[in-house]
Amino acid sequence: MEQLKDEDYLRCNICTCIIKIPKNFLRPEDLEKRPDLNTGSYDIKAGQEYQMRPPMAPAYFFMIDVSSKSEGILSIMGQIIKDMILEDKFNNRTLFGFITYDTSIHLYNFNSKLKSPQMYVLTDDNEMPTREDYMFNLQDSKDIIVAFLNQLDRLFPKPQLKSTQFMSALNLVQKIMQDNGGKLIILTSSPIKELNVAENQKSSQYHFQPTNNILKQVCDKMHLNYICPSIFIVQSGFNNVGTLNQLVKYLNGDMFYYDDPITYSQKFYYDFYAVLRREYTWESVFRIRLSIGWKIKSVYGNYTVKNADLLNVTCTEDQKVLMYELELNQPRAPYDNLYVQTALLYTSTNGERRIRVHNICIPISNSIKTIYSQIDQSCLAISLYKIALSQLNIAKDAKDCIQTKDFLIAATRSISKNCQFYKEPLDFLHSYMLGIMKSQTLNYNYDQQSVLTDHMNYLRSIYQYLNVDELVTYIVPQLYNISDLKEQECVYDDNGYFIYPQSISLVLEEVSNGGLLLMDCGYCLILFICKIHDENQMADIFGQQYQNMNLIEDNLYSNSKNLINDKLYFLIQELRNNKYTKYVPLYIVKQGSKTQWEELFFQNLIYDDFNRHYRMGYNQFVQYIG
Repeated sequence: MEQLKDEDYLRCNICTCIIKIPKNFLRPEDLEKRPDLNTGSYDIKAGQEYQMRPPMAPAYFFMIDVSSKSEGILSIMGQIIKDMILEDKFNNRTLFGFITYDTSIHLYNFNSKLKSPQMYVLTDDNEMPTREDYMFNLQDSKDIIVAFLNQLDRLFPKPQLKSTQFMSALNLVQKIMQDNGGKLIILTSSPIKELNVAENQKSSQYHFQPTNNILKQVCDKMHLNYICPSIFIVQSGFNNVGTLNQLVKYLNGDMFYYDDPITYSQKFYYDFYAVLRREYTWESVFRIRLSIGWKIKSVYGNYTVKNADLLNVTCTEDQKVLMYELELNQPRAPYDNLYVQTALLYTSTNGERRIRVHNICIPISNSIKTIYSQIDQSCLAISLYKIALSQLNIAKDAKDCIQTKDFLIAATRSISKNCQFYKEPLDFLHSYMLGIMKSQTLNYNYDQQSVLTDHMNYLRSIYQYLNVDELVTYIVPQLYNISDLKEQECVYDDNGYFIYPQSISLVLEEVSNGGLLLMDCGYCLILFICKIHDENQMADIFGQQYQNMNLIEDNLYSNSKNLINDKLYFLIQELRNNKYTKYVPLYIVKQGSKTQWEELFFQNLIYDDFNRHYRMGYNQFVQYIG
């Protein structure tokens, strides 16, 4: 707000309305309790007018595929939930419910008056259950739920390796949850018959886009009930991830995909635990307001439009990103600043209806040179990438990848020419854009039903909500020379902040120099042992018999007295902790081993021309851009 010369009035910087200053604004006796008058960002209790219904209770409903024996998964899931219940990690208002499904659907009654949980097998002749029958307050039914979790992995000893009742189970869950809403946690593995691709439809577009809109139709109901999914997919052939992603896209959900049989159980443990531990904003909606002369052109991310400019982003949390593209539609707008106000209306875990507000003032300039001198190059590149991915999401087939690449090249050339004219170097932008052009998602054909197609569609899904700093590592990996760590690196400073080592260039020359290199590729870490290395140092890190050892992470820290081992351990943990998925696997690779991870390592040396999908080095790319 701007106080006018006549001190009795304020003008809103957003809508320009002029109001008389309320008396309690001038000299409020409780100023220290009025963050809305003291700071640009605040979180306050919402008024009664924002409560259309009583605040919902936190709710977790588990929809579990038991049709295939995913070794250890049910045991891990049951153990994590049980431990968190016994440690009182959930609010005392929390509701719980479970469905398991294979060729049948099984519901569970946890009424506190029962001595043991009751399984109810749903058939076509059964009467549809009500929410009261299958969602229970955790505190009231704690003992009986724990008893169920103790036997979860033993309930289905002979899995039915067939197509499942996924859609029937999902529709049933929607009806059970509709009065309250909450977090829907889905575990799926076997093929979903309703999502299968017919033989006469096996063209590339049916792997690039959703097979059908069955899930989108369910989303139209679920978003009104504030239901948000987290989907855990254990790979078993072609799972049609591109179609399952509709649940993620329209319901502000997230997805976890496991296609490595060696690491998937450990990865699942950390992912599942993180999903249950996150602090969510329940039944939340979001909007932004802009000053006069500006409008919202596009929004990128996972959401559903509730009405006008109001987005449904239920169960959102601090690691997910929405990107807004704004447009100046009145070039002669009367202000030198752009004012933005964001507002998130939500229910807290404790049952309070609250509003979280951020106000920001962004200077406007007519000087192109000033604008380019202030650009965050990584943010600019990722913004262009997200726009390109959104074009792919509405493309008809994989051939549209070519047009998407043309868009990225044209944008890079335009920016580069302006930078040259105004003598503002944007060297890093070329690196980021080269990494984007070499990215897997833009260079895959999507022409087959395969695990690789599912993996690519999984990446396209998570790219929609990952933050800039994390997504950058997927296109321009970070490379560290572990053999040359300094004393002051990979330690925590006096304020508790981690000091990262200086990253090195993504070129073959660094490999030729030898040593031990760690590459952060976003979804995995690669510890690369160059042909030229210090034998004594390798023995210190891996042990004296490292030449004959199975080089896995479990054997990495065998020499705990070695300082470099501690530094490497802390670095790996920090890289993992900063990611949305809390466990990225570490692959230890010897140069010359000719494994898929060695191939990935060399393809990620993006400044050279090793990437077979985009054979262009950095210097060639800069010349090509012009």
